Amino acid sequence: MSLCGGPGPGPAAAPRLRPRAAQMARRPELLCGAAIVLGCAFLVALKVTCSRAKDVTMPAKLPVNFFSTRSPVIDLFRGQLDYAEHLRQDSEVALYFFYAPWCGQSVAVREEIEHVANRLSEQVTREDRSLARGLIDL
Repeated sequence: MSLCGGPGPGPAAAPRLRPRAAQMARRPELLCGAAIVLGCAFLVALKVTCSRAKDVTMPAKLPVNFFSTRSPVIDLFRGQLDYAEHLRQDSEVALYFFYAPWCGQSVAVREEIEHVANRLSEQVTREDRSLARGLIDL
């Protein structure tokens, strides 16, 4: 009987098989044991070769302004969320623009944000701007 359940090649085919294969055909537990041993050997080889690889890392760059220093946009590039909340509470309207300097879409929209800020900057007094810039430097 074959492994699939149908009639096997019969006893005449056994002499044509190599001795080990014939032994495994008669004793399927040897085939399972060989598969387990080969699987373990493969896992050990994989572990040894992959453990030699080192993680490639580099230190993070220091944060820099995303917007121009001449821009009326208040750039909280150091993540000063407490100050962002302060600005929100003290303003009628606040626009938050969360960006990533490495993101192409953020870089593409930066010019539009600055354009809108320049057009609306007349509605913000110099006093408000100097107060905001002073609080950011804290």
